[in-house]
Amino acid sequence: MTLETVYYITQIIAVAAVVASLIFVGVQIKQQRDDARLAAMRDVHKEWRNLLRYLIENREMNELTWFKARPEGFAGLTPEESLRVVQHCDIFMNYWQETYRLHKSGRLDTAHFLAVQKKLSSLVDAKGGQEMLQVLLPDLTEDFRAHLLEIVANLGTQQADEYDRAREKTVLDAGIHNVLPPHRRKTDTQETSDGADSTNDEEPDA
Repeated sequence: MTLETVYYITQIIAVAAVVASLIFVGVQIKQQRDDARLAAMRDVHKEWRNLLRYLIENREMNELTWFKARPEGFAGLTPEESLRVVQHCDIFMNYWQETYRLHKSGRLDTAHFLAVQKKLSSLVDAKGGQEMLQVLLPDLTEDFRAHLLEIVANLGTQQADEYDRAREKTVLDAGIHNVLPPHRRKTDTQETSDGADSTNDEEPDA
């Protein structure tokens, strides 16, 4: 074997080693990225559980926000209640802004982000929700503010899927009207056998 042959063999081995190291680094980077996304998902769900636990344990605040402030707006609240509700909603808005930032940075996948944002739509879909949003908008980042305004602009334009219709029927059957957005309270899920809508045409009492 000549020196030239040995040289070419060593060059081939060196190139193969470089390629192998690049592949290894690429696999490591992908693993780190996947781990970061999983960690972000866990953090998002953990924080949401904490927020729900706060609502469950604070019944008075829960009822004030969802069954009074959201459908009636500030006109249905005392000044003290208005301040408490705004501060309460600010906690949730900061959570949604963090999830938006995670998604924008690529750390939260689209499916989980959309699921979280659907919960946001349920807060700003009524009169009180949009009034509270106007109070909170100045404290939000410009890009998230634009995202929120887009959500508000699209309210009522989305077609309900089978899961939405099933949930709405369950909620209406339970007599819990105010947790549904105004444009979804007259649901198409409660139909008579001839296809007519059996829902009362009058707006339910707040």
